[in-house]
Amino acid sequence: IREYIDGGNEELVEFLRLFGVSELPRMTVENYSEYTGYSSDGCSDYIRTLFSKLSYPVTLDNTDVFRNLEEFCRQINHVELQRTEIDLLEKILDNSSTTSIIQWIQADNSLQNHLYTGYENSSLSVHVIWGDRRTARPLASIGRPYSYIHHMFMTRPWVQVNGKRYSLSDCVIGLDSHGIDVSDYLVEPAIADYIRDIDGAKGKIKKEFQGVFEKLQVKRSIADLPISKIYEILNYLPTVEGSEEFARSVYNEIVNRSDLELSEADCECEEYKKYMQDGKILTNNGFQPASESYYLDGKDVCDKIAKTYNLISIPKKRSRTRIKQLFGVEHLVLIGTIVGTPIIHPENSWFTLDFRQFRFLAFTY
Repeated sequence: IREYIDGGNEELVEFLRLFGVSELPRMTVENYSEYTGYSSDGCSDYIRTLFSKLSYPVTLDNTDVFRNLEEFCRQINHVELQRTEIDLLEKILDNSSTTSIIQWIQADNSLQNHLYTGYENSSLSVHVIWGDRRTARPLASIGRPYSYIHHMFMTRPWVQVNGKRYSLSDCVIGLDSHGIDVSDYLVEPAIADYIRDIDGAKGKIKKEFQGVFEKLQVKRSIADLPISKIYEILNYLPTVEGSEEFARSVYNEIVNRSDLELSEADCECEEYKKYMQDGKILTNNGFQPASESYYLDGKDVCDKIAKTYNLISIPKKRSRTRIKQLFGVEHLVLIGTIVGTPIIHPENSWFTLDFRQFRFLAFTY
């Protein structure tokens, strides 16, 4: 249809409208139910994400208190809710070009509300059955429920790069991999390809497309990605020849993100546990097991120490506990000792007195 109406054939557009053809994919509010079976694994990704948006601890019926997401999921047996859906959304995301999808987002204000906020437009109801209850009760503390449409756009692979499709969590704006192939894990959206056949000022159009990706929370730094993705990259780097420069860049991005703190759930993800068990990190002796490596906060050491220990360089002084948690390396403590008996110089007393007299001038300067 686009082929016939892009030329401005208004009569054809009006004719199609008479037969109920919508200009944009239709949104409808649908009832949805899911049995979770008192199990976190029984929850679909969407329901688990919806529950993760709750502010814990959660109280139901003013009696039952659930301290965290895992505890809540283990007690829930059935979920009933209303959610906004889009006709054939899965097929659209799986088959349409990235250019068409971006243009659809730009043209559809209702879709933008879902994608840019992450929540439903109104307080649609969510009911749950938990414990030994037999009837569903409203989940009053949820406020605006998490948007199913947003979830689909976040998780389906609709971003095309070099003939393959990626999800938004695989994308980094301005990604510089220093010449190594990381396309199995990360890509930069190919905006120049998306806008090639669009008429108009390319600079302006590129900025608009990039703005859509930014509003969809595509990150500009690897350190801003999900923890599982970060450690997937850290586990991959030692297996690639010539990845040293990219590895240093990744380490610096992680260290320089001051608010990067790992939660209990983060530490339970498979990628993190694999790294802590078998991971390697770039040191002065190449990639070495993290458990056998140490870090110095920007200090220079003699060749003997450098040859004895696997050292990574952290650019600024950081919390030792944080560096240990992020990279699995210990801080190397250097202790200076005097070997033998020092010989006191004949002029030592004069020098000490002279230094004390002029010391205040040094502090003033």
